[in-house]
Amino acid sequence: MSAIQELGFDLAVLNATIVDGTGAPAYVDDVAVRGDRIARIGPFRGRAARVIDAFGKVLTPGFIDIHGHSDYSLLSDPMARSKVLQGVTTEVGGNCGYHAAPVFGALVEQRRREQLAACGLTIDWTSSEEYRARLRAAAPSINYAQQIGYNTLRSAVTADHAGPLAASERELLRRLVREEYEGGAVGLSYGLAYAPACFSTTEELVDVADETARQGGFLSFHLRNEDATLLEALGEALDIARATGAPVHISHLKTFRRPNWPKLDAALQLLADARGQGLDLTVDRYPHLAMNTLLKVVLPIAMLEGGDEAMRRRLRDPQARARLVAELDRTLDGEASEILISLVGRPENKQLEGGFLDALARQRGCGPWDLLSQILAEEGENAFATFFGMNRDNLDRILGLPYAMVASDASVQAVHHQAGGLAHPRAFDTFPYFLAEWVLARNLLGLPEAVRKITAMPAQRAGLLDRGVLAEGLFADLTLIDTDALRAEVDYEKPFRYPEGVDLVVVNGQVVVDDGRHSGARPGRLLGREPRP
Repeated sequence: MSAIQELGFDLAVLNATIVDGTGAPAYVDDVAVRGDRIARIGPFRGRAARVIDAFGKVLTPGFIDIHGHSDYSLLSDPMARSKVLQGVTTEVGGNCGYHAAPVFGALVEQRRREQLAACGLTIDWTSSEEYRARLRAAAPSINYAQQIGYNTLRSAVTADHAGPLAASERELLRRLVREEYEGGAVGLSYGLAYAPACFSTTEELVDVADETARQGGFLSFHLRNEDATLLEALGEALDIARATGAPVHISHLKTFRRPNWPKLDAALQLLADARGQGLDLTVDRYPHLAMNTLLKVVLPIAMLEGGDEAMRRRLRDPQARARLVAELDRTLDGEASEILISLVGRPENKQLEGGFLDALARQRGCGPWDLLSQILAEEGENAFATFFGMNRDNLDRILGLPYAMVASDASVQAVHHQAGGLAHPRAFDTFPYFLAEWVLARNLLGLPEAVRKITAMPAQRAGLLDRGVLAEGLFADLTLIDTDALRAEVDYEKPFRYPEGVDLVVVNGQVVVDDGRHSGARPGRLLGREPRP
């Protein structure tokens, strides 16, 4: 009897159709787990504490969500059902320039108010070390790796001023970025559509990108613009990567609003040229035709200077509001019918949730941009909306790119949302829906390639080199799916539901989802970038 047989295994999954994450063809075999690692792939001849017959089902590496926003919600909801029940075993957070720590200055009280209102979470940290200790103590069900959010750092350093950074501010930002990499960050994210990063010069962004290149991380960009000036915004991101040599990742690549749909050809040519010049470049995209974000993204950036309260003061000024309404009438003509109010904070405004802006305005006898201005004056950063206006053919082309990954752009959420409102369905069903729609229903991607986009590719981009592939010796993060049960449907009106078809999820060798139900296990870990061999 071999040493492996004598020792036995903790878990054996037999007769599975294995799609290993590399893009290689599927094959049928057994996988055995000991401790937190994959101990054997091959015919099972030993003993195991638990044996699962997976005949007819597909075993993959655990899905890695390269673009998540659970920096806070993993603390308030460590069971992470909305992620793990769709097969996610690891999330990379800190996206769109926004992360949980460090926070200091006036930003501390602002974040405390926001998170207490959003999910009842009390922020009792300021440093990254304190935050990481809090996350480890929470013991989430999934693994978590964090990027450095540039917007958060700049807010803390500058209090959201729009002017050029002083030399001392630039040096402080570089030092903070360096310290975050030393603490285990995997990359640096820019949210250039949001304050205060929208006020940044390209030269300022190169400063911290250069520090990222030195530390071996990657840059992720929520571009300055994803509609009218998409090409210029994409060009800026690529120029920053070229100037520093840092790997670059474009978040949720899209051509937003109908007049901009034809720009995809030019955008893809910019990306192809950059890759042809040797730039290490990837993109991600959620598989949906609507986005969800802060309602205030429709505002001109001049309205955002000075932070949330300054924006509200401007919106309460009748003359400033009149100028804004006239500008939005000109720039967003006809688009109020594509803006769904998804979440507000004030009880007296809750009746707005689930309504389209144009219909809500008609009910109140006012114009849609007048209503939007009123909502933002009252709600500020507590107002979120779902914005429709993307093209199915463009989505297919983006997801088909060999360097494109699939991501949720969502945080951990519960089916009973504490703050009310309507979640985006991507929070609950991004990965099963992607497989059901693009692989099984429409046959636009083969299963091995689709699985690679949600396992090995994001693992490699984030430097999580011991995950994302089914291979002996790597961490036992596994997802077992019943492809017959996956559903190719999206419901924006009833998004709060867990997907079907994900039978088993294993995180660090422990079963977290068992027969489609959360087991209660919370074996997730805080992950850091691993040096390449």
